[in-house]
Amino acid sequence: MMIRLVLPSLCLFACVTHARIERVWLSCRRGEPTHVTVNWETTEPGESVVACGPTAACARDQVIGAGGSRRHHVDVPLPDTGQYFYRVRTGADVSPPATFPDLTGDVLRVAVIGNASALRPMPGLVADVPHLLLTAGDNVGRLHDGKIKGDPTNTKPYRKLIDRHADLLRTTLFLPALGNHDREILPRGPKRYPDVPTYDPEATAFRQFFELPGDEWKWQLALPRFDVRFAALDLNHTSDMGTTWQTCHPFAPDTEQFEWFDRVTRMAEEPVFIAIQNEQNNAMRHRKGWGELFQRCNLVVTGFGYYAEFAEDGETAFYNTSVNGLGTPYKDGKSKFLASRNSYLLLTFRAGAPVMAELKTLDGEVLHRKEHEPRRRGLAALPAAPATADFVVSPRGDDGASGAPGAPFRTLQRARDAVRTLRRESPDLVRPVVVEVLGGTYWLDTVFQLEAADSGTVRSPTVYRAAKGAEAILSGGRPLRRWEMLPNGHWRGDLPHAAPTDWAFAQLWVNGQRRYRPRLPKKAFYAIASKAPSSPDAPEGRFDRFRFYENDIDPSWIGTDTEVLLPRRWWMSRLRLKSVDSSLNEATLASTTWGGRSYVWTRPERNDRFLIVNAPHSLSEPGEWQLSVDRKSVTYIPLPGERLDEANVVAPLLQRLVILHCGETRDTGVKHVRFEGLVFAHSNWNLPPEGYSFPQAEVALSGAIVAEGASECAFVGCSVEHTGEYAFDFGLGCRDIRIEGCELTELGAGGVLIGSKTGGHMKPVPANRRGPEWVASGITVRDCLIAHGGRLHMAAVGVGITHAHQCLIDHNTILDFTYTGVTVGWNWGFSHSDSHHNIVSYNHIHTIGQGVLSDLGGIYTLGVSPGTALIGNHIHDVDRLKYGGWGIYHDSGSSRILSRNNLVYDTRDGSFMQGKGRENRQVNNIFAYGRETQLNLYNSTENAAATLERNILLWTGAKFLGRPWLEGKHRLNRNLYFRTDGPAEFAGKGLSEWRDETEQDLDSLEADPGFADAAERDFRLRPSSPALALGFRPFDAALAGRRTGTDPKRDAWPKRAWPKGKRMPAPRPFETGFEGLPEGTQPLLPDCYQDDDMHRIVVTGAFADGGERALEFRDGRTKNSWNPHLVYATNWRKGTLRCEFSLRLQAGARLMHEWRTSMPPFVASGPHFDTDAEGWLQVAGKKAVKLPFGQWVRISVECPLGTAADRTWILNVRLPDGTETRYADLPVPKAFDRLGWLGFVAMAEADVVFHLDDVSLQSVAE
Repeated sequence: MMIRLVLPSLCLFACVTHARIERVWLSCRRGEPTHVTVNWETTEPGESVVACGPTAACARDQVIGAGGSRRHHVDVPLPDTGQYFYRVRTGADVSPPATFPDLTGDVLRVAVIGNASALRPMPGLVADVPHLLLTAGDNVGRLHDGKIKGDPTNTKPYRKLIDRHADLLRTTLFLPALGNHDREILPRGPKRYPDVPTYDPEATAFRQFFELPGDEWKWQLALPRFDVRFAALDLNHTSDMGTTWQTCHPFAPDTEQFEWFDRVTRMAEEPVFIAIQNEQNNAMRHRKGWGELFQRCNLVVTGFGYYAEFAEDGETAFYNTSVNGLGTPYKDGKSKFLASRNSYLLLTFRAGAPVMAELKTLDGEVLHRKEHEPRRRGLAALPAAPATADFVVSPRGDDGASGAPGAPFRTLQRARDAVRTLRRESPDLVRPVVVEVLGGTYWLDTVFQLEAADSGTVRSPTVYRAAKGAEAILSGGRPLRRWEMLPNGHWRGDLPHAAPTDWAFAQLWVNGQRRYRPRLPKKAFYAIASKAPSSPDAPEGRFDRFRFYENDIDPSWIGTDTEVLLPRRWWMSRLRLKSVDSSLNEATLASTTWGGRSYVWTRPERNDRFLIVNAPHSLSEPGEWQLSVDRKSVTYIPLPGERLDEANVVAPLLQRLVILHCGETRDTGVKHVRFEGLVFAHSNWNLPPEGYSFPQAEVALSGAIVAEGASECAFVGCSVEHTGEYAFDFGLGCRDIRIEGCELTELGAGGVLIGSKTGGHMKPVPANRRGPEWVASGITVRDCLIAHGGRLHMAAVGVGITHAHQCLIDHNTILDFTYTGVTVGWNWGFSHSDSHHNIVSYNHIHTIGQGVLSDLGGIYTLGVSPGTALIGNHIHDVDRLKYGGWGIYHDSGSSRILSRNNLVYDTRDGSFMQGKGRENRQVNNIFAYGRETQLNLYNSTENAAATLERNILLWTGAKFLGRPWLEGKHRLNRNLYFRTDGPAEFAGKGLSEWRDETEQDLDSLEADPGFADAAERDFRLRPSSPALALGFRPFDAALAGRRTGTDPKRDAWPKRAWPKGKRMPAPRPFETGFEGLPEGTQPLLPDCYQDDDMHRIVVTGAFADGGERALEFRDGRTKNSWNPHLVYATNWRKGTLRCEFSLRLQAGARLMHEWRTSMPPFVASGPHFDTDAEGWLQVAGKKAVKLPFGQWVRISVECPLGTAADRTWILNVRLPDGTETRYADLPVPKAFDRLGWLGFVAMAEADVVFHLDDVSLQSVAE
C-alpha cells in the first residue's frame, strides 16, 4: 500500500535548523478518519518531515510540514490494513517511532473522559488501548484567573495536557470537546459580560490549538465501518441560570449550535449516534427543547462534575464520567448514581453487534457495563423485509386467489385488504408484512388508498415492493390501442369502450414521451396589445380582460375547450374565454387572474405574453394532438419515424394514484408503510370550470401521491413520472416520511410539496386540522433525481416547503425547471411562520428558469425561517425572462437563514439576492460569473439583513452590486473579490474608497483566488490561495448531487416545454388626440405610471389643441422624480421615424422627452430633450428655444433606425406665432439602433401641470 504524499518533493527539506521537537500528538480534522492528522510543536519555526512506513524504520513515505510556525499539522492517509508507523524529524531531532491507530480491524475502542484538566494518570484506560480518545469538556484549568478577562492566545494549559499523556496521545486520535473551563467566561455572579457576546473569541485558544473536524469548536466524526457517528458540542452549567454559559449566549432552542446539532442528528444515517458534551445529563433530559433533540441519540456522554452516573430515558442512554469525580449525587429519579470515583467510559464497537459501554475507574475496575442495540434511523429504522412475500400481485393474477406466490392477486387493493385481515388476526407481528408486485403495468381502476387500518408498526411495517429485477408500473392512465390512419397522414384513435363517458384529459404520452395539444402561435408567445378595464362582474382587484393584436384571438373559440395561458412575472394563469369584442380587439375571460385590492401587478399588461391552447382547427404540427369535441376520439399528428403499429399511447384517467388518508384526528393517519422499487405513472389534471390562477410555486396544486397525517412512511427506489401535477404532496400532519433514491421525472408541475396549503394567500385551515400537531415536519427528500418539471404548470418547483419544519432536502439532483429549484418557507413578510429548521444541503441544482419566468432562484426562501440552512449546494445555469435570475434568493421576510459552502455560478443576475429580511448569514461560499451582477442587496429598512463573510466572488465584466446600497443595512467582511478583466468596482468605487465610505469589507481582499481552472468551472482552490488567509475553508463541490444512479445526458432530455420569445405584430404608425375618452380617466394606450393618486396623468377637457380632449400631467414632489410619466411601447427596428406632438406648459413645469431601445433597466437612449422651469427647451446640453407658458407649441422629432443608419436626429419646434426652429445633425449614440420606448416624463418637484395632445408616430419615406 502506497500513501499519497501531501507534498511529494523532498528537496524542500534542505535548510539546516537547530529546532527541537517538544511534543507530538494525533488527531483527525476530517469528517471521516481517512487521514490522521499528525501535530507537533518545535522550539522554533522550521520545516519538518513526517516519515511513515509499515515498519519502525518509517522508510516508505514522507510528508513535508510547513516551516513558518512552531505548531505544525499535516494529514497523512491511513493505511488500508495493518500497523503503520510514523516519526517526525526537525533538523537533527527525531521523535521516537509511534504507530497510527489501526481502524481497519473488526473492533473499535473509544474512550471518553471528562475534566481532563485534573491531569491524573489513567493506567486502566492506557491498558485498554483505545483507538480514539474523546473528552467531554473541561480539558484544562481556567483561562482566566477568576477576576479578570482571560487571554485567548494562552494555550499553555493545553500543552500540559498533551505532555501529561504524551505516550497515549502519540498513538491515539485525540478529539476533545469544548467545555466551560476551556473558554473565557465571567466568574460566577450576577454581572453579565460582555454586553454583546460572540462565541468565536471565547473559543479562540481551544480552536487555535486543536485540529478537529470542521472549522469550529463543535465537531462531528463518522466511522462508517462501525456504523457510528460522534458529535461534540458545548452546553454546560445551565444550572447556573445565566451566570456562566448563558453569560456568553442567551439560551433558546434555536441558538446556533442547537441548529447545528439538529441538522447533524437529522442528516446522520449511522445506526449509532453518540453526543459528547459538558453538562449535567439530567438537564439534557429535562430542559425544555433539549429532550427531543437528545432523544435522537443512542448515547449521550457528559463530563459534568463529580461522579460516575448512568440513566436511561426511552431508548437513549445517558452517561456521566469525570477524571475528577469525587462528589455527591443530585436528585434524579431516572439516574443511577454509580460511584463518587474518578472514571472514564469505554465504548467497544464491532460491526453488526451491540455497542458495549463500560464505566471504569482510572485503574480499570468496571463500575457499570451495558450493551446498547443500534437504533436504525429513518429508512434504516424499518426492519429489512424478508425474502419471501406474504402476498403477491400480478397483472395476470386473480383477486379471488389466495395471494400466495403461486396464486397471486390481480390488484393492490385486494392485497391491501389481505394485509388488513392478517394484521387483525395476528396483531403482535414482529416482522415486516410484504406485498410483492410482479413486473408489468397495472392500469389502476381507482386510486390506491390506505387508511389507518392499513398501518404497520415499528417492528412490523407494511412493505409494498417490486419483485427483484422487475419493472412494476402503477398507472393512472389507459392505453389507446384502436388507431387508424387518416388520408392526411394523421392518426385517429378511439377511446376505450369502458372509459368513463365524461373522461377528459389534457396530456398524452407516445412511446414514453409527452405530446402537447396545439398552441397558437406555434413557435412563440403572443403579445398583449394593452391592458383593459375589468368587467363589471370581476371582484375588486381582479382582472379578466386584456386587448390583443388583430386576429390573435378568434371569437369562434368561445364555449370550446380553448385555454388562454397568461404568464406573468413568476406565475401563470390558465383561463377560458367568455367573450370577445372584435371592435376593440378585447378579450373577456371566464374567470379572473389571481389577485386582490393591492395586487394590481397581477393584471395582464401591454407586452405581457399569452398562449392559446387547444383552439379548434389549430392542429397542424407533428407531435400535436387533440381530443374530439364529443370526447370519444383523439387525433394525433405523428412525428417523423413514428409507426402506427408500434406506438404505445397512454392518456391519463386518475388524478391521484396513491392516497395516505387521515381521519378526523391525527392519530388516525397511516403509519409505518413503505413502498420500494415501484413506478407510479400517468396522473391526470384538467382545467377546472373556474379556471386556475395562483401566484406562488403552484402550491395550490396537489400530487399524484398524496398524504395527510401520515408518519414513519417511506418511498425507496421508486419512480414517479408523467404526472399532471406534483409527484408527491405531503400535507397537514405528515411527519417523519422519507423519499430516498427515487426518480421524479417528466412532471406536469414539480417533484415534492411539503406542508400545509393554508395561511398567507391560501384558504383557512379546516377546524379539525388546527394545532401544532398538524404542522408537517421531519420530511426527508434524499438522493433523488428530480427533473424535467413544469411541463403543464410552468411555475412549479423541484421541491417546495410551505408550513413545515425539521425537513431535510439532501443530496438530490434537481434540473430542468422553468421557475425555481427548491423553495423554502411561507409568508411574505415577518409574520409568524411554521417553516423553520429546514435544511437544504448538498443538492446539485441547475438549468433553472430558462428564460421563461422572472423573479426566481436556484434556491428561493420566503418568510421568517429560524434554523434553516443552505449548505454545500452546487447551483448553476439560472436564467430568467425580464429580471431576477439568482442562485440563492432570499425574498420578502427571509430571516435567520444560514448559507454555507455553496458553489453558485453562471446565473443571469448574480449568485445571491437578499430581499427585505433580517439576520441572514452567507459564509464560506463561492459566487462566480453572474452575467449582469454578482450580489443584489435590497435596501431593507432592517439592520443586518445579510452578513457576508469569508466568501469568494469572481466575475468578468458585469457589475458587482445589482441594487443600490444603503449604508449599515448589510455587513460584508473578510471576503475575496476578483474581477478577471479589470479592477473591481463597488457601486462605482474601488475597494479602498468603498471601505472608507461604507465601513464595509475592512478585512476583505481583492486578488486572484487561485482556482484550478475557473474558466472551465473547476473551482478547486490551490494551496496558495489568498482566500485561506481570510479564513475560507475549501470544500468539495463534487459532493453535491445524488449519490446513486446517473443523471440524464442533455441530449436525452425531453423536448423543451415552453417557447422562447413572443410574436410581435409589425410596428404600426399611430395618431391620437385622446378624443372620446371620459375626463379624469387614463388612456389604455399609452402606459401611464405614477406614485400616488394626486400626481398622475388624466384626460382633461379644459385644454385641447383643436379638439375636445388632451392629457394633463399633474406633477409634484413624488417618491420617484420621474413620475408621473407616459410611455408608448413600440418595436420599430428600421426606417426613419417622426414623432409629433403638441405641448402646453404651465410656469414651472418640466418635461423630458426621450427615445430608448427598450424598457429599463438595460437600455440605450437616442433623441432626448427637456424643458426647464423657465420654459427653455434644452437639447444637447444647451438652451435652444424658449417656449411660452399657457400656449400650445408643436414639436417634431425625426430619427433613423438600424445599425447602418445616419447617426443623427432632427428637432423642429413651431411656436404659436408660426415661427419654426430646426436643429439638425444632433448625434445619436451608436447603441441606439431601434425604438422600443417613447417617453414623456414630468420632472418638476412642485405642484404644476402641463398638457400633451395630438401625438403621432409615423414612418418617413426615405
